[in-house]
Amino acid sequence: MEIPPSIPAVSKRIKAKSQRKRTDVQAVFASPPPSVHEPETEQAPAPTEPVLAPNTTMASYEQQQPPENDADVGPKHSSYGSASTTTRSGNTGGSSALAAAASNSSVAAYKAEQDGILERAIAARSPSHKTSTNNVNTRGLTPLQKHVGFWDRNKDGVIWPWETYAGFYALGFNPIISFTSALAFHILHVSYPTHDSWVPNPLLPVTIANIHRAKHGSDTETYDTAGRFVNEKFENTFEAYSSRPKKDGLTFSDITTMWGGNRNVFDFVGWSFQFFLWTFLWALAADPVTGVLSKEDVLKQYDGTLYYELEDRRKTTKLPWYRGGTGFGSPASTPGATKIKHTARKVAQDVKQGVGLKAQ
Repeated sequence: MEIPPSIPAVSKRIKAKSQRKRTDVQAVFASPPPSVHEPETEQAPAPTEPVLAPNTTMASYEQQQPPENDADVGPKHSSYGSASTTTRSGNTGGSSALAAAASNSSVAAYKAEQDGILERAIAARSPSHKTSTNNVNTRGLTPLQKHVGFWDRNKDGVIWPWETYAGFYALGFNPIISFTSALAFHILHVSYPTHDSWVPNPLLPVTIANIHRAKHGSDTETYDTAGRFVNEKFENTFEAYSSRPKKDGLTFSDITTMWGGNRNVFDFVGWSFQFFLWTFLWALAADPVTGVLSKEDVLKQYDGTLYYELEDRRKTTKLPWYRGGTGFGSPASTPGATKIKHTARKVAQDVKQGVGLKAQ
C-alpha cells in the first residue's frame, strides 16, 4: 500500500514549483530589452500528417515503419521524411524524438505568433511606440503578464500589496484611492487565484506567472484564458460600443453601455471588476477636455506600456483631483486650471497694453 506524502513534503513541493515560476519571470525582466527594430525570428513549420497510398490502411502503414526501440546499434534511416537519427539499445527511437521536437517547436511558434499580434497592432497605430519601456525587458511574457508587470516594482515576478500601492500612486492617484485600490486588487481579485497552494498567504502576494488564473468574466474577452491578446475581440469592442464617427475612442457613456452589454448572468464579481477597471482606465487616460478614451491608449494598456508612459507624464502634469489624482489641494496643477491661468495671463497683458496706448 502506497503511503501518501506528508504535509511538509507537499508544502515543500509546492514551494519549489512556485519558486521556479518566479525565477522564470524574474529572468525575463532581468535580461536586457530587445532592440525596437529587432527582426522577428522565423517560425518552425508545423508537422504534417503522413500521406497514405491508395488502398493502404493505417495499421498496414505502421507495420511497414521501423520499430521505435531496437537493440541493434547503428544509424537508422527513416523511410518517411529526410531526417535520420541514431538510436542505441534501451533508448527511445528517433521517430518519436523527432515527433516530440516538431510538436514542441510548433507550440512555441504558435505562442510566439499569438504574443506578437499585440505588438504589431500597437506598432501599426503608433510607429514610435516601444514594446519595452524604462529599460525593462518583457519579451517572452504574455500580454496579460506584461499588463500587470508595471505593479511589480522590483521585477522579481511577485507583486506585493505595497508595490501595488506604489504603482497606483506613481500613476497619479491620491493616497486614499491608491490604498483602497491595492487592497481590493489583492484581497478581492488576484492574490488567491494566482497562489500555488490551497492555503492563503496572509501577505497577499500575486504571482505573475499564474495571472491568467485571475481572469474574470463579464469582460470584453480581449484576453483569452491563457492571457494572450485577441485582436478580433478588441476591434469588436469599438465597433459595437464607440459612439465616435471613426470608432476611435470611448466616452464614459460608451463604457457604461459596454459594461451592461458584456455582463454574464449572476456574475456579480465580474460585473464589479469590469466596471472598476474601465473606470480606473478612463480616469487615467481619457482626454481632460473631451473625456474620450482613445483607442490607441486602450490598445497600449493591454501590454502595460501605457502605464509607464503615464508614470513619466505624472512627473510634469498631475492627475486632476476630480479624477482621484493628487491635484486635490493644488488646482493650479490640473490641465484645465493651467489653460485658464494661461488665458487669464494673456488677457491681462492685452489689457495692460491697451491702457498704455490710451495713456499715450
